[in-house]
Formats: sequence, structure tokens, C-alpha cells
Amino acid sequence: MNNIKLRFFGAGMLLVAVVLFIYVQFFDKTDQEEVKNALEKDGFTVVATDEFQGLKDKVKQLEQEKEQLIAEQQKTEDKQSEEQTKEEETKEEEPEQPEKVVVKIESGMSLSDIADRLKEHQIIEDTKAFKDFMIEKEYERYVQIGDFEFTKGMSLEEIADVITR
Repeated sequence: MNNIKLRFFGAGMLLVAVVLFIYVQFFDKTDQEEVKNALEKDGFTVVATDEFQGLKDKVKQLEQEKEQLIAEQQKTEDKQSEEQTKEEETKEEEPEQPEKVVVKIESGMSLSDIADRLKEHQIIEDTKAFKDFMIEKEYERYVQIGDFEFTKGMSLEEIADVITR
């Protein structure tokens, strides 16, 4: 008796499966627009297969363009870097000529007057140090009158040599 019940149960399941298959194939006509609207309502975007393939191709094209732009930008930066390096090398090769200044020492000028004039022309930074140096080395006696050419950054010794010739 158990075998008969089991056979009828199996036959019933098979019959239900066949009926559902036939219903879905022939009678259940769910509209594609309804499905699309339901998906969009839930936040999805529905795209046709050919449209999706076109978008994938567009993405590949844009990625290639991006890589080309990055490569061009890198080349431009490299060129600018090379030019800047060349300019720096050129600047290093051509030593800057120190700025020359002509100072006139006139008759009757004291050592303080000379120091002030040198400071005005930015030849020296400290008038007291200049005066002390000149007195200590006894150069103040040998200061000459005339126009003297100095360059900025000269040492006190060099300045003294110029004005005592």
C-alpha cells in the first residue's frame, strides 16, 4: 500500500510541473515594459544589450585617450624639466658679474665720510668695522682722492687696497 501512495504522489508532482510549464509558456505574458518600469522604480537602469556593448566600447576608447593624454603630459613635463635643467646649467656656467659701483673720494673727506659713502653704495655693511679696520691696519693715512671702482661683496682688505693705491 505504501508503494501505491508513493507512485500517486510522484505522478501528482509530475502533473503539477507539466501544468505550470504550459501556463508559463503559453498564458503568462508579463509585459517587458512592466518589468522595466518595476526595475527602474527600484533604482536599476535597464539597457539593451547592443547599447551596453556600445557603452563598453566608449569606455575603452576614453581610457585609451586618457592614457595618451597622460603620456603627452609626461613628455611635456620631461621637456620642461630638461629645459629648466639646461637653463640652470647655463646660469651656473656663466658666473654672474658682480655689480660694479664707482665711488668718488674727495679732498677733505674724513674716514667717517668715506665709510658713510661706501655704506650708501652698499659696498660695506658696518661703518664702525670699516673704520676700526682702517685704523688698526694704519691704512687711514694712505687714502687717495679720486674715483674708485668697487664690486659688492669685497672684503675690507680689498676695499682698503683699492682706496690706498
